[in-house]
Amino acid sequence: MIVALLFLAAALRISVPYVLAALGSSISERGGVICMALEGIMLMGALAYTLGAYFTGNAWAGIGCALLAGLLTAWLHAEATVRFRADQITTGLGINLLAAGLTRFVLVQVFHSSSNSPRVVGLPELPLGALAKLPAVGALLASPLFIATVALVVLVQLLLFLAAALRISVPYVLSALGSSISERGGVICMALEGIMLMGALAYTLGAYFTGNAWAGIGCALLAGLLTAWLHAEATVRFRADQITTGLGINLLAAGLTRFVLVQVFHSSSNSPRVVGLPELPLGPLAKLPAVGALLASPLFVATVALVVLVQLVLFRTVFGLRLRAIGERPEAAATLGLSVKAYRFAGVLLCGALASLGGAWLASEQHSFTDGMTGGRGYIALAAMIVGKWNPVGAAAACLLFGAAEALQITLQGSAFPSELLQALPYMVTMLALAGFIGRAVAPRADGTPYDPEEA
Repeated sequence: MIVALLFLAAALRISVPYVLAALGSSISERGGVICMALEGIMLMGALAYTLGAYFTGNAWAGIGCALLAGLLTAWLHAEATVRFRADQITTGLGINLLAAGLTRFVLVQVFHSSSNSPRVVGLPELPLGALAKLPAVGALLASPLFIATVALVVLVQLLLFLAAALRISVPYVLSALGSSISERGGVICMALEGIMLMGALAYTLGAYFTGNAWAGIGCALLAGLLTAWLHAEATVRFRADQITTGLGINLLAAGLTRFVLVQVFHSSSNSPRVVGLPELPLGPLAKLPAVGALLASPLFVATVALVVLVQLVLFRTVFGLRLRAIGERPEAAATLGLSVKAYRFAGVLLCGALASLGGAWLASEQHSFTDGMTGGRGYIALAAMIVGKWNPVGAAAACLLFGAAEALQITLQGSAFPSELLQALPYMVTMLALAGFIGRAVAPRADGTPYDPEEA
């Protein structure tokens, strides 16, 4: 047991520089830059720590010097590779050679030795009391740099998980917002899945034939509006059952998208690669680790803005007040001169526009259309809207929960968890959330009920 503890402590202690360097490399490469200069940066940091600690007698001054040296060396790599677009591997290797020569030169000039410096102070131990006296691992737990390394690993992993959850949540949020508007007017938009699928295919066709992502967005919106109009015609004008109609449209969309895929791209599985949406010009913000690419996505920013906008429209405008009144008591609204049919049509069409953007996001992120690529997201968005109690902000929060479940599924892939259980995880979370919230969520009074003016 003691031997195992000693081995574990030694392995953890030895791993610290590897982990810190690997974390830095992960962040850099997530932003698209291969940091081949890691060796040189570590060497410069080690020398800078030694110089700082030697001349001040303070280990924390050494840490400050090491950080400064690391930042300057990394800045040199960034200037060459990002600003002047030099080859990243060649530049990194060059910086490594520069660091090897420079550190030896400084060693000779300052310490008059070509091999090593005099002894310097190490970092002080954390005041952990009895914990610091534990055999094998006590000294490790009392090391501030070891604790900082563990904290950084957790922080970076949380940032990456949060970014993944937010990215995955976008199509859910857009569809749930649309469903909130439609159901507040009294129409259950069970056709969300089909609208998203049609939007994804339309985006792909538009982007493929024009080479322009914004043309793809326009095509997606048009396809979403047409599909939503079909649902509104059947349910509002002809008073067909809303759930049955929605399911029928979903089946129609599944068949139609596959037919178009075969006829246009001669494939029953996927389309060729198409352009994605261009990034917003955010400068250094776009290079932030984990979340930079997300903040630079125009559709992600639009989704955040739409959550606020839809909340304000539904609860702070005349249109929202009238739509909610029609969703609660359409007969009373009609006696005040409001057109129930027009407002319900408007609600369903807005739902179609928003859900189609969710489909466009999927196609833009994947850079292609894949048969059945929505994968039940429309139904999950409906569940999120119910969990959020027909409130746009609540629905968006519920979508984050489902997005986090899907992100967890992706994170755990390749682990010891059974793959079948992982694939079912988002749907299990959906069922559990509905089981917990459905009894306490009160739908609009006339939700799902066709309005017949002759019976009013």
